[in-house]
Amino acid sequence: MLTRSTKPLTGLSVLLLGSAAVTRMAGMWLVSCGARVVHRSRPDDENDVVATYIAQGVQDFDPADRFDAVILTPDFADELDDIAVCVETADRIEITSPYAESGDFKRSAITDMQLWARSGLGYLTRHMDASGEMTSIAIPRNRQASILGGALAALAVVTQQLSGVDETLRKPAHVHIDLLELLAMLPMQPVGFAQLDQRIMGAPSSATFRMPGGTVSTSNGLAYVRPVEPAHWSKLLHLIGVRANLADAVANDLSLVRSNVDEIDREVRSWAASLTSEEVSDICQDEHIPVAPVYTPRQVAGDEHMNARDFFVDGRVGVPWLASLDESAAKKAQRRTGVRPDEGLPLAGLRVLDLSWAWAGPYATTLLSDLGAEVINVEWHPRASNLRRNPPFAGGDHSSNNTAAWWSANQRGKFSIGINMKSDEGRRIVRELAAQSDVVVENFAPGVVDRLGVGYDALREFNPELVYVSLSAFGQVGPRSHYIGYGTQVYAAAGVGYATSLDGETASQMFIPYPDPVSGLCGSLAIASYIWKARSERCTARVDVSELETVALVGLEPLLEGLDTTREVCLPEYLVVESRGGEPLALFAMDEHEWRAMLQFLSTDDPSSTQKEDVVEAIARNVAGLDKDDALSRLGDAGFAVTWVRPSAHVLMDDYLTQTGLWEQDRSPEVVNSRIDIAGSLWKLGSQRTGIWRGSPRLFGDTASILAGLLGYSDADIEALNAAGAIAVDSPE
Repeated sequence: MLTRSTKPLTGLSVLLLGSAAVTRMAGMWLVSCGARVVHRSRPDDENDVVATYIAQGVQDFDPADRFDAVILTPDFADELDDIAVCVETADRIEITSPYAESGDFKRSAITDMQLWARSGLGYLTRHMDASGEMTSIAIPRNRQASILGGALAALAVVTQQLSGVDETLRKPAHVHIDLLELLAMLPMQPVGFAQLDQRIMGAPSSATFRMPGGTVSTSNGLAYVRPVEPAHWSKLLHLIGVRANLADAVANDLSLVRSNVDEIDREVRSWAASLTSEEVSDICQDEHIPVAPVYTPRQVAGDEHMNARDFFVDGRVGVPWLASLDESAAKKAQRRTGVRPDEGLPLAGLRVLDLSWAWAGPYATTLLSDLGAEVINVEWHPRASNLRRNPPFAGGDHSSNNTAAWWSANQRGKFSIGINMKSDEGRRIVRELAAQSDVVVENFAPGVVDRLGVGYDALREFNPELVYVSLSAFGQVGPRSHYIGYGTQVYAAAGVGYATSLDGETASQMFIPYPDPVSGLCGSLAIASYIWKARSERCTARVDVSELETVALVGLEPLLEGLDTTREVCLPEYLVVESRGGEPLALFAMDEHEWRAMLQFLSTDDPSSTQKEDVVEAIARNVAGLDKDDALSRLGDAGFAVTWVRPSAHVLMDDYLTQTGLWEQDRSPEVVNSRIDIAGSLWKLGSQRTGIWRGSPRLFGDTASILAGLLGYSDADIEALNAAGAIAVDSPE
């Protein structure tokens, strides 16, 4: 039975050093997973709701303790000498950032907001107007960088424990991860557009580009009604009564949605207005149209689906997955030598059978591949990953399956094998691969893998220590588990769109499906944690990662208020204004006093007798008269928090990221000649970043080598399977 009570990291002991928010968030993740977490010289933040919340379960330091890992920021490295005996065999996870750690937990939210603005994500996050259109730049008013960075640090802890090196020979590792690098990696498609098409995703365009629907009013709130695929649009138009000939034609020509935008938008809004948000969503989802309610954090706290999954208990938020541990009578297959070269990385020898597509599952396995895991991605036509079909394309070649920059950045270092899982022979191959793997990852709609015969119950009969991880939009169980969704729907339903709100009413959306890599990161932590558990207890594990829950958790601070309205969470405010050159600058303050101090610094006017709204407007006017660099230096040197909200083209030239060496050339076979950069591995072992050992694979390009090299199939076997349509051996043109 799937439950939230399994604790995969029981037996692991981790020390936290320092006061950084990201260090404490790492502790929150590890405690939730069952690890014993100790904080040396724990800061006194009892008056802060969030600091108190994330410290629950964290223990005080005892000099007699011994630890498996220690997490810290560079400012606290000197403390290691004082506790050398305690951490003698501990892995060291060091978290860096371009911004100095202030030690003030309340102000750490501003640092996280600056990271968001600087990373390219800020430029891609926009307030929505009453018609559902994306307008001005929005910044989440919470510690999303630290929450995600904490998950990455926790993943670093666990992956080091999975190292195949004999414990008696293993030396403690020193792993570096960086918060700005983590966030800057996520806008993969905008980074590709900036280089291949010289297009700035999110920038105003002279061309009119409107789509109908979006955030629409319902009888009790809002719903997000804007499908992506032409087939979904066609179903929606039939459902709400738009002209039948138009509804039919849209299935083959999405441009008709744009050319008939006013008519369709009017019909969508009229139809939704008489229904509740839940009714709109349920009616659409019954027809397999991805639609979801737009929820505030308070509505998320009362959500029937998440409560049925026990995500909220006694005012606290659970880990964003359910799991079960089971015994298997299967005999462990003799492990065959891997097809990926062993480069001495922590996850060398770990084999991942990746049935996932789109972005969430593949991003999870990318993080593991960058640490040495052998990732075998099963694909099939016509449902190869939709990222292979999304622009921009190297050389402008959209006819190939192997030129999409977004896909290429996300699939590096993996193998692509073409298997028709609807055939008996294809299912047999998947079972043989599962017997040779540590983990299977999938993100199909609930029930699909079981109908195909490659679900958990089928595959665990072939591997007594198999970990089977599903990443789906709303999870595998619960009242809305049948919902399908893209990142935009999940972002709306998880309440995180209100994390940016300054008035409690205006929500935001993003130009990228941000929930996908968020759930991928959390999914990779679940994968590593349950592999550790399965190995230690010799059992199988079934893990159900909910994208909805991962995104809700990332909006932690507003969600805590939603769960308990008596909580007073202190959140910063922000103002985005254009400099004299038109560049967007984000200014941050904790309260009205700081806004007044900023105005007094910028102007000779006396702000003491001015209303707060007038103070903010006066600041905007003063900054608008300054050049970008002048504004950044003047305000920054005076101690005020200000950041340039960089589009992805300028993130590629960020001095800090250039210095850390994040960007490297994409070496995928059909992309390499375009000489574009992608984010490299997020992992540094010692001072050396782990390398991307090869570019992204051609569609089906590794089928023959995997079947022959890993499963022992002969050339004749492979030829016969290919002729029968059970496999595909190379990319169709």
